[in-house]
Amino acid sequence: GSLTVVGEEARQFDPTAFTSAASPAQHTICDVRVRLPDGSTVQREFHRTASVRDVLHHALPSEEERAAKTLMITYPRRVFTEHDMDTSLGEAGLVPAATLVVTLRP
Repeated sequence: GSLTVVGEEARQFDPTAFTSAASPAQHTICDVRVRLPDGSTVQREFHRTASVRDVLHHALPSEEERAAKTLMITYPRRVFTEHDMDTSLGEAGLVPAATLVVTLRP
């Protein structure tokens, strides 16, 4: 048997029917997950203009905890130096989402 569809109009591809994902430049919020030295994670949304330092301070609230620590991303591997701390999450390429790891400063 053959199947006949009755009354259905021919469909043409309409590229405007699909919306592409927003480019990173269009995102204003960054979903940040930070893996702590004990293996636990903290997660929070930051505005794209927040700094890498803001994330470190949120993940490690006490000065003592932050003493010899910094943040890194694993792929592509990048360890944030003191020079990078005032870089915005947007400028650092971490928008719309990032997983950072607390590590010892180099």
